[in-house]
Amino acid sequence: MIRMIAHEVNNTTAGITSTLDTLDETLKEVMGMENVSEVLQIAIERCFRMSRFITNFADVVRISDLRLQPQSVNERVLSCKRIMETMCKERQV
Repeated sequence: MIRMIAHEVNNTTAGITSTLDTLDETLKEVMGMENVSEVLQIAIERCFRMSRFITNFADVVRISDLRLQPQSVNERVLSCKRIMETMCKERQV
């Protein structure tokens, strides 16, 4: 779930930073827009920081590599019995 959220945040911030970069380049040609350019650069940097943060967070909660081990199907099914019974009873209502 976190990796999916990170992907969406990164996609969104990429679009935002691209738009802000284009806006900054356009406004650099207009006299008296130095303050606006400074604000845009701050916003761009904050987007990059948020993107790095969520990417690092997703790396922390990454699921470890899969390790296959033989399992008894009967034991696995029995271990799920209680929750499955509850789910079945809820569906019947």
